[in-house]
Parts: sequence; C-alpha cells; structure tokens
Amino acid sequence: MKIKSLQYVNNALEWKLEHVEFKHKTLLVGASGVGKTQILKAIMDLRQIASGSSVNGVAWVIEFSTLDGSNYRWEGAF
Repeated sequence: MKIKSLQYVNNALEWKLEHVEFKHKTLLVGASGVGKTQILKAIMDLRQIASGSSVNGVAWVIEFSTLDGSNYRWEGAF
C-alpha cells in the first residue's frame, strides 16, 4: 500500500494535520516539535482502526493505492 494523501484530527491531543500529499518518496524532516512523530502516530492509529480497534476522538481522510494500482479513499471518525 502506498499512502497518497492524509488528513487527520486528534481531538484528545488537540492536534490537526491538514491535507498533505505524499509524493513518490517522502522524507519527514524538520525541527523538534513540528509534528513528524505525530504524523507517524496518526498512521499507526489508522492501522489500529483498520484492524478493528477504535481510537476515540479522531477523524481522518486517507487516499492510498494498492500494489495492483487500485486507488481508494477512506474517511471516518470516532
């Protein structure tokens, strides 16, 4: 799976990731405290949700493609 774009809100942490697009190769670079780890945690939260868990206080929109080239958009909220 390749993530094409992500938008994520975590109300418990009062943290919001505006719509961001990921190109062919994406490297998260920045100063301490700007949100690199939060982006990774958001992706891990979505992994938990996809596995059947609930993560309260979050909303998301993610677009991704599969290995066979199919494109999908998944959005939801808890």
